[in-house]
Amino acid sequence: SWVDAVNSSIPPRPFKGSREELKFNLGKNLEVALDKNGLRLGKTVRYSSARLARYFGEETCKDMKSVRVRIKYDPSCLGRVYVLDEKKEEFFAVEAIDADYAYSVSEWLHKTCCNYARRCIRKNYNHRDVVEAWRKILEIIDEAFDKTGQNQKRNSLGTITTSRVQ
Repeated sequence: SWVDAVNSSIPPRPFKGSREELKFNLGKNLEVALDKNGLRLGKTVRYSSARLARYFGEETCKDMKSVRVRIKYDPSCLGRVYVLDEKKEEFFAVEAIDADYAYSVSEWLHKTCCNYARRCIRKNYNHRDVVEAWRKILEIIDEAFDKTGQNQKRNSLGTITTSRVQ
């Protein structure tokens, strides 16, 4: 019963994996389209790799149409997604094409940049517009800190602190 399940999990069981494994386990799940250009998270962040291309080729054979794949990602860092290989029943990592941008933004910050690009740059925005919006937002933040006389910069927002994990 439900009560037995809750009682059996109290106190919570300790997690014995690494920090990266915990982030993976707590990540968001999503189903997205995979085509010959890779996959997208949202409108503008694209991901591609040699293994992803091979997986696409195996899944589509000759028709080369897009297929739906399941991914897992950490919403605090968009630099890497994990694609489920359903035949092998395992995930494999795929990095963003624009890794500098993707590793420095969270899902929330990326959506904020997209909204800024749509409102202040152009309605039919592309990835370059989003990156430009990101730069403008960081300039606005830096100017605000300069006006207040505080020495804190971008790290207080977590925009530069995320790094690639090899």
